[in-house]
Formats: sequence, structure tokens, C-alpha cells
Amino acid sequence: DPARRFAEARNAQRWSEANAVLNAILKCTVDNNGTLPSNLNTAANGTYFMMGTGSDATGCTAQATSAVLNLGASTCEGSTRLAPDYLASMPVDPVGGSWTAAKSGYYIIKSASGRITVGVCAPERSEVISVTR
Repeated sequence: DPARRFAEARNAQRWSEANAVLNAILKCTVDNNGTLPSNLNTAANGTYFMMGTGSDATGCTAQATSAVLNLGASTCEGSTRLAPDYLASMPVDPVGGSWTAAKSGYYIIKSASGRITVGVCAPERSEVISVTR
């Protein structure tokens, strides 16, 4: 079934990109003496943010995002930025459509205990895609 294989390939890319974002956050945090990237550090705990550069946080079916967080513009140490210094670019959901750099199709949440979760708003084939550390 070609449609199933394409959906599974897109989900594999989503897993990879969610992991890449979380790994970049962790590397940035280590390089910044334990402080999270600037925009994430000041974000409210327990709030689901759509990752992107715009202001539209709607459309995330996996979690109810209430705001957009421009994570790529976060500074790490000195003038280094999460993207492009730790990631070549911030991911955008591979299905495209309404997902753009302004509204990526990926969400992020920071817990009160400091755990970070990066997830996908609209994975295919009823899969849940999120990574927490």
C-alpha cells in the first residue's frame, strides 16, 4: 500500500525532527551553563506552544496549543541561536499545506520540573509522536 508507506515515511521524519529539536535544546542548555534557550526559559510552564514564527497557534490536534513560541530565535550562549547554530533550521511538518515556518506543526511544553516535550500536532495513522527529556 503506497499511501501507508508514504505516511509512515513522513511519521519517521517527524520522529527524527522532534528528536533533533530536543537534542539541540539540550546541547544549547549545556553550553549555556544549564540555562534553557532564552525564549523557552521565559515561557510559561505547563503551556503548550506551537513552534513557529507567526502568531496563529490553532490547528494542533495532538495538543491544544495556546500560543506560538519562536524557538529558533532563542539565544543560547552569547549571540548563538538555536537555529541555525544548533539546528540548520527549525522543522516544518513534512505534509506541508497549512504548516509553514510561521506555524510548524510541532509543539513544545516545559514542565515545572524542567522536563521538555517536543511533539507533532498532526501525525498520520493515529500515531502519537512526542519526545520528552
